Amino acid sequence: MKILFYGNTLNYRGTTTAIRDYALYNQEVLGNESFISYDKTIAYRKDFGNEANVINNFSKKFNVYSTDGKNLNQIIKNNQ
Repeated sequence: MKILFYGNTLNYRGTTTAIRDYALYNQEVLGNESFISYDKTIAYRKDFGNEANVINNFSKKFNVYSTDGKNLNQIIKNNQ
């Protein structure tokens, strides 16, 4: 089974940590495939927004997709 996890931003804050944990254990414990998507239009500002280091680290373990809010359904269709 494939599961898509979506967060508005990927950074060092708690919601991103929760997304990572759910995606990781979805794969390790449940044996599913995890995908992560985020809104690429939210630029980094102090303590908020997308952080390139986090996105790069996520890309090492998961398929990561950026979206502008309009192509999320297409990402889902492409990955069934």
